[in-house]
Amino acid sequence: MAGANNQRVFSSTLVADLMTFLDEEEDYWEEVHALLIEEGDFSFHNTIYRQPCRTRPFTGHELIHDILRGHPDRGYQHFRMTTTMFTRLREELVGRGFIQNTRHLTADEQLGIFLFGTGHAVANRVLAETFQHSGETISRHFNNVLRGVVELRHDYIQLPLSNT
Repeated sequence: MAGANNQRVFSSTLVADLMTFLDEEEDYWEEVHALLIEEGDFSFHNTIYRQPCRTRPFTGHELIHDILRGHPDRGYQHFRMTTTMFTRLREELVGRGFIQNTRHLTADEQLGIFLFGTGHAVANRVLAETFQHSGETISRHFNNVLRGVVELRHDYIQLPLSNT
């Protein structure tokens, strides 16, 4: 029956036959899927349907908050600077408009991602897992902070004078 319907819609017999085959193949896989679920094979179900990847019970924002409010050594261990310096750097970057709070990431979390990533030389996917965000989100905010730090170089970084 599907072949007759496809023949009326498509002028080419080849295209109509292909569409009929695809309709039959889709029906086949729907039946296979239903049988597997009935038999209790949920691994097949999980390969087709999306499943959350980052499911830790606390967010990156909560991690940053915990580090900044915790023992001073923790801030230094994670960010390679004191929590006071972290706060000053964040205020400078926000004050100059280089970073800002977004719907999903605070300025603290953006700076924390950048400092943790550069201080420990970790990959994007490690940052994504640590802070519970997608790799794309991590990359975007990491680069925003990097651009801000590069702009601050004129005010805070002085090259040594050459004696030549």
